[in-house]
Amino acid sequence: LKGLVDLLYFVAVVGVSINGVVIEIVEVDADLVPVGCSLDVIVIVLLTESVFFAVPEILDMIVSVIVDLFIGLSDVERTHFFLVKMPSLYLERSLIIAFFIIFLLRNVNANNTATTVQLRKSVQFSYAGADLFLDLIRGNASQNEFVEILKVTTDSKNHEYPSIMLSPFFAYFPGYVGCLIFGVLFATLVPMVGIFFCCIRCCGRCGGRLAPMDRKADPYRRVCYTTTLALLVTIQLAAIVLCFINYQLFYESLTSKELSIGFAPQLELSSREFRYGITEVVNAAKNSSSVDLVAQKQRFDEVFDVGISDFQRDFVDNSSAAAVMKEKEALEQVVYRFATGSPDSNAMKDFIMLLEKTEAELPYIQKTISGILNTECTVDQLSACRELRFTTDNDLKVAYTLDEFQTKDVTAFLQILENAQDKVRELDEFNAPLLKMKENVKKAIQPILDDAWNDLSNSPKTREDLVKTLEAVADSMKSWLSQINEVFYNYTTSDKPLIEGGNEIILYSGFAFLCLPAFIILLFYLGLSFGVCGDRPHEEASFCNRGVGANFLLSGIVFTFLFSTLLMIVCTVIFLSAGLAQTEFCRYVTHRYPDGPAVLDDLLVSIRTFSTRNSTVDYVNVASARPFSTLLTRCANESLVDSLGDEVVGMMVPDNSINSFLESILKTFNEVDLISPLRKTAVDTLNKLTEVRDLQRYDFSQALQQTNERLTEILDFNAYITQLKNLKIENLKDPIASLQETVGLLSTRMDSGIRQLYADLHSIHGTYNQLAEELNSFSSELDRTVPTSIRTQIESMRPLFLKELRLAVIASWRDIPCTRLHSAATSVVNTGCHTLLDPPNGIWFGLGIFLVLCIPVLIFGVKSVNLYRKTEKYSPDYNQPDYISYHAFYMRPATSEGDTSSRKKRRPRKPKTSDRPHSKGDDGSGYGFSHRHGPASNSTYQTVSVYPYDAYE
Repeated sequence: LKGLVDLLYFVAVVGVSINGVVIEIVEVDADLVPVGCSLDVIVIVLLTESVFFAVPEILDMIVSVIVDLFIGLSDVERTHFFLVKMPSLYLERSLIIAFFIIFLLRNVNANNTATTVQLRKSVQFSYAGADLFLDLIRGNASQNEFVEILKVTTDSKNHEYPSIMLSPFFAYFPGYVGCLIFGVLFATLVPMVGIFFCCIRCCGRCGGRLAPMDRKADPYRRVCYTTTLALLVTIQLAAIVLCFINYQLFYESLTSKELSIGFAPQLELSSREFRYGITEVVNAAKNSSSVDLVAQKQRFDEVFDVGISDFQRDFVDNSSAAAVMKEKEALEQVVYRFATGSPDSNAMKDFIMLLEKTEAELPYIQKTISGILNTECTVDQLSACRELRFTTDNDLKVAYTLDEFQTKDVTAFLQILENAQDKVRELDEFNAPLLKMKENVKKAIQPILDDAWNDLSNSPKTREDLVKTLEAVADSMKSWLSQINEVFYNYTTSDKPLIEGGNEIILYSGFAFLCLPAFIILLFYLGLSFGVCGDRPHEEASFCNRGVGANFLLSGIVFTFLFSTLLMIVCTVIFLSAGLAQTEFCRYVTHRYPDGPAVLDDLLVSIRTFSTRNSTVDYVNVASARPFSTLLTRCANESLVDSLGDEVVGMMVPDNSINSFLESILKTFNEVDLISPLRKTAVDTLNKLTEVRDLQRYDFSQALQQTNERLTEILDFNAYITQLKNLKIENLKDPIASLQETVGLLSTRMDSGIRQLYADLHSIHGTYNQLAEELNSFSSELDRTVPTSIRTQIESMRPLFLKELRLAVIASWRDIPCTRLHSAATSVVNTGCHTLLDPPNGIWFGLGIFLVLCIPVLIFGVKSVNLYRKTEKYSPDYNQPDYISYHAFYMRPATSEGDTSSRKKRRPRKPKTSDRPHSKGDDGSGYGFSHRHGPASNSTYQTVSVYPYDAYE
């Protein structure tokens, strides 16, 4: 301790400003060196700007000094030094060291740019710790959390319910809410506990009644509490030193006019870089004339081709052309199925022949079966044969006529279908004009496209016109940046302070506030120093003793209670302001959060979605450009067009510069004659349809209905056949086979396909008439449907064509770099989030550590106060049986009235004596202080000596 004090004292006194590290040999005052110490010199390491940069070297010197101080010292000499000489020097040296630290912070560091930069680097760990803590309590970002908060807070219905207003903050900011609650509880409860502590302390009730004698474990407890308290207070001291340094850095960032330190000069430089970058972009866009736009023209042709195809499809779907084509295809499909030799045509012909055969052979088969059933049945089969014979005679006959199946009409119609195949195929010529619509439009517009692209590629005037909107945006931004630059430039070039009254008000007010916790730490250090180094109370102690140490500790505890609320309020305000700025903005733009700039861009889009009605055009355009990702990420390695995206850059191309080009294309499109060829095609198709009008002559509804009826009068023909087979009469096999080949085969064919063929033949009549009707409707509606489709397609094609033309315009801008804009944006981020915001984060981080450690410091401080006030050391003799018996016999309560009344008198001061056996108390006793109960004159017990060796005597 002596070596540490001496070293810091000489550093404070001899510390001079010399460039580099200087090692000086300083002679030590002989009066300060303890007897027997072999150390003659002290090696001191001095740094030019700040002693803090030589911390490792200073620590090495401290260790060497302390080791050398104790070389050659006996136990008696070492004890004499610490108990006699050290206390008289410690207070003086401590004050000098304290003033020296403040002197370093104010005068050495404040005016040196290099030192401030190095000082900022030396406290980077505090910023890292603050960022880690903020990331821990904030967690991952939610894209919709800000929108949810806006919805709740902007809804007037929720203003009457605070719980609803606060619910989003509890949901999305649980860490901040928890810290805020802790701060409120700390600022409220700690002063209340302090008031309670002071009350019970004044009443002598704190911690129970104080026993003046050490218990057996008290020495160990005192060492443990002292060591722990010293460690905690040292951490608090380091935290407050961080607060001093960070506040100095914050003051320098606000007031300094040096580029590497000050906030204003850095922003002024960043705004200038932005203006230069914008000018560079505009000049590059102007100078991009005579550009080869072949690739862009090819792309536009492809888009135009798709647009014409969409127009063609839209016209077909929205006019009668679709219905005409549908009916035409249905008619062709049925007609083609009944071509000469086709399976369907042959099936119908075979069916008609089978109908005729069945009608002719069924009477003979009936007669044969009836005869066999009448003559060849056995006795057992008489009943069954009688029933079957009755069914055969009455029901086994055809239930149709050939006219009902319209066999003659079917035969004639099949011949008509075979002859009309070529005529029906000619109906496909209706599709040709529809397919040629696209070709006709492109043929009319292609010359205009070629001329326009020529002008777009080779005309400097056109190129300059195209840059006008971009130039207007750039001028607006440069004007705004110039105003900002002027403000900061005027501040950096003038001597006017930041506030009225001088910048020192900011500095000294902050230092005055930070001196409050520093003063508390000083009280605790003095309490620990006196409590450790001094004599016991009432034992020849002059100035440095444990009683004084306990008073210092108690003072530190009281001032902690007094200033806790103020310190916590200031810490909470700084924490909420700087912490929220860090977690809600800076951690994204500094890439601390993964893909952080994109998170802010998503937030802009969410806000735009939330407030669609109130969003201005400028805000919508800014949100669409995703400015944070563009400036902070993409512009580092990509060009301006690639960074912003084609659509965003395309919005910078004015409509009027390409409007004439677009209008000429659309006007030509609208003037193309599409109605005449389509009407001619409709008339030709009607004429061809008239040539095959025989297709509508036949109606097969009767035959189609007959296919659903029975071929014979027998209700269940299959059951009838089964009964005949069950008779097992040999002569019935041939008649049964004939029945199956005629009636059975007819039934099978009708069920398998003949019924559908009749339906197809019957549908030709309706399809023909419907096709003729749709052709007439198509021809009559052309004057309305064609212009409507063109107008609709023009409206849908306009934005698409405009986009492609803009992309063609900005094709030459794709090589414009934006690295200068990226560097300017990064500079702004570093200025705001590091130069300006890091020191406040370091302040609340250090102040928060101090306040959190105040809780255990208060606990250990109170414990140490009681231990420091013990008046007599522990002795093993107190546990001897003789001493206990003697103590119990002589320490009896007094019975005289004088003794009783004496308790109400004021307790006299203990006489100062250096030799206990020769001193006399107030009442003439040999000892002026009893072992457990204070002075003899105030004791309710008999005044006798209770020391073990006196009792033995």
